[in-house]
Amino acid sequence: MGQAIFWSDVQIDVSKTLGTALVLTAVTKANPAVATYTGTDPVNGTMVIMAVQGMTQLTDRVFRIANVDTVLNTFEIEGEDSTTYRTFISGTATPVTEFVGMTTVQDIDASGGDPEYADTTTVHQSIRSRAPTVFSASSYKFGCIYDPADLAMVRLVALSNTKSRGAIVFTFADNSKFVFYAYVGASGVPVGSAQEVVKTQVSLEAQGRPKIYAAV
Repeated sequence: MGQAIFWSDVQIDVSKTLGTALVLTAVTKANPAVATYTGTDPVNGTMVIMAVQGMTQLTDRVFRIANVDTVLNTFEIEGEDSTTYRTFISGTATPVTEFVGMTTVQDIDASGGDPEYADTTTVHQSIRSRAPTVFSASSYKFGCIYDPADLAMVRLVALSNTKSRGAIVFTFADNSKFVFYAYVGASGVPVGSAQEVVKTQVSLEAQGRPKIYAAV
């Protein structure tokens, strides 16, 4: 077991501005997956939001890119093994050009990510049999100190009001990252009890699977 990570000195970033989408012309079935693109050359370490047809295991997810080759116009989808994925047809990778950091989060709760099961029991069995099918979306709830001027909260409320999605990045004290793409629920409404700090609630519903990057 490695060193424990604590909910302390955690950075939480929300995508604020996006660049022009790179058009993907190919994605390999490899470990790691390598994408061929057209458009402005991206920079190593950039987070991109993927929208992919065919290789649907990549769509609606956020990835960090590495080993950009500006001659061949390729980049690695860092840490993603696509060996068993479906065949790529078309897609885009939209770079996040600016994030805004949250500064008011006090507590985080998570749920979901569990498999749903289909009943496969036959008349020949005496014990019920079930097989996993799809996974429920992971969701997160933040309790935040109420601050109408907080730029991250302004961004989250804007995403919520337009029913839009954003890239979310948790960076822990050891520099490991937890990354996902999510719909946002943030009314900006103040809540709380007498003599307690005024808070506001934020909910996030992840799209696709989150991505985990170990400390480097």
